[in-house]
Amino acid sequence: MPLPLQQESTALTFCKTNQELVAALVFAAKDRKTRENGAEHSTLSRLIASREVAEAQRILSGFNLFDALGVTQKEIRHSRVLAWLLSPTGSHGRGDWFLKRFLAPVLKRQLGSHCGKGMSLDDWEVSAEDDRIDVLIVCPKAKLVCAVENKIHAGQSSGQLAAYKAKLAGRYPTYERHHVFLTLIREESADPDWLSVPFGKVVSALLEGATVPHVDSAAEGLLLHHYAEWIREAAAPRSPLNVFTVLNLNRHELRHSDLFAWLLNPRGSHGAGDRFLKGFLRLLEQRKCTTLPSQASKLDWSDLEVRREFAHIDILLVSERHQTAIVVENKIYARERERQLTDYRLFVERFLASPHLTTVYLDLKGGATSDEAAVSLNYHSLLPLVDDLARGYQAPTTATAPLIILSEYASLLERRLWLHRKTRREPPPLINSLAADAVLAHPSAILPLRSAMKAWPLELGQFLHAQAKDIFRAKIAPVHQIWFSFVPEEIAQMPLLCEAGADKAFHGQLLFYQFFMIPFGDNTSVRPPQVAVDVKMTKAKTAYIPLKQHVHDRAKECPVFNRAEGTRATSFDHLLNFELCSLHEIAVHSEASLRELLTRRLRRFHATIHPEIVSFLQTTLREFEDRS
Repeated sequence: MPLPLQQESTALTFCKTNQELVAALVFAAKDRKTRENGAEHSTLSRLIASREVAEAQRILSGFNLFDALGVTQKEIRHSRVLAWLLSPTGSHGRGDWFLKRFLAPVLKRQLGSHCGKGMSLDDWEVSAEDDRIDVLIVCPKAKLVCAVENKIHAGQSSGQLAAYKAKLAGRYPTYERHHVFLTLIREESADPDWLSVPFGKVVSALLEGATVPHVDSAAEGLLLHHYAEWIREAAAPRSPLNVFTVLNLNRHELRHSDLFAWLLNPRGSHGAGDRFLKGFLRLLEQRKCTTLPSQASKLDWSDLEVRREFAHIDILLVSERHQTAIVVENKIYARERERQLTDYRLFVERFLASPHLTTVYLDLKGGATSDEAAVSLNYHSLLPLVDDLARGYQAPTTATAPLIILSEYASLLERRLWLHRKTRREPPPLINSLAADAVLAHPSAILPLRSAMKAWPLELGQFLHAQAKDIFRAKIAPVHQIWFSFVPEEIAQMPLLCEAGADKAFHGQLLFYQFFMIPFGDNTSVRPPQVAVDVKMTKAKTAYIPLKQHVHDRAKECPVFNRAEGTRATSFDHLLNFELCSLHEIAVHSEASLRELLTRRLRRFHATIHPEIVSFLQTTLREFEDRS
């Protein structure tokens, strides 16, 4: 039986809609004693209404150029930005202005006096990702080389810096060699010959003395005007400054999908609401698309969720209100693999069972798709929509564009770059400072926040556990923190799988299903908050290791299993991660409607995906027995 529905608390509502801010507040309070207070809800209301929280919400939800392009976490793109800025011949048009400010603290002297007079800009070579070195600065005339190792999230691997230093010595044995370890989290380099420099200090030095435009919409205008330029030129190489060429995104399909998804989102930080979305829907209507709801471009799509890379689908638009799903396959230069769109359409049919399911094939050059039911679009058909948005902003000049990019980059490093919490990391300095001030003013409010964060996954997990017992007729297995495990009846009846596991908690069961309840502000998992059902294998008994390897290998060949990777099964082998509910859906649904949604999707999963898993296991186990 489902658990009784509980009325949503103010704390939970706040957690659901401000998960990053809540993480910062809890982090800021971790070393402080919080006071008990009987008026918890009024205290929480004062916290939510405080100036510090309002400012933090504005910063976390506002526009950022690099967020919109989906490159905030990509170290290679950060290296591209730095290499472009530091190159004296870069399209920014500032010559060696940036390079001098970067090298001054490294060389401990002025660049001009060190290298002598009469040097031209062409004497400097700056490249990104040169033989695995993130940024390489070389001046043959001055016999000077500087290697920059750029760390955003990844840690230092053993011997990495020493290997790069040896590589540099081998390539430039007679040069004066410098090594810079550029770190976001103020990490010290493992090799003392590498100078540790914080990202923020570098960007501050590059911005020093520059007149940065103070128009809030300058960066949005730059992005939209450059995007329109890129479409017109079809990514042809050219010398004028364009943010897509700076970041080397001309041919990067994933980043173009990120940008397109951002424009389609009615709640995107672009501030244009549903203008781009409705223009896109009008394009589909003009192409006689019959699978959309009637007069789709005139409907209210405020509930629309835009998903990226859901089950490998480039962009998936979902509206519960209009029972609509739109699958977008985006191609820049690659071609569609055989039956790709057809397979995606069948997958979404099984998962969402939406009466209005549309597939769209978006191609840079207007190529055709093998799916006869799909609507084909090319990028030039999007150009009027992009131009329409761009006209609301002043086009950036040659002088202001590089400073806008640099200013946005500084803002990203100072305010917006939120680290994956594989280990507990401190929030960005400005957010952490605002959170600390809010906690000092309202310490009692942290208690209901913490309570809501911990109670939410537990209550919802118990609800899903009860549903699993009813829907799957499941044998319930261990519950631990954010993991709620169970074994469906059909799998519990497969003898090999019932006796092969070595984990005592699962009583010999090798394979099990698991609800993965990722809470808000959590440092247990690196995945974003969601509700998912996983399929996993435990550690196998010695005699059954070949069986586990056989299941793992076959799972890699089966399209249902999206997490079976590598050549060898690990102790806990993760075969499938299937999202039942995304962060957006968690935030916008009430607890009652969220449970209804989860029940409906779980039943759909049981009716469609689960039988495929059972059939796969039956066939795979039979193969193993025959081979043995």
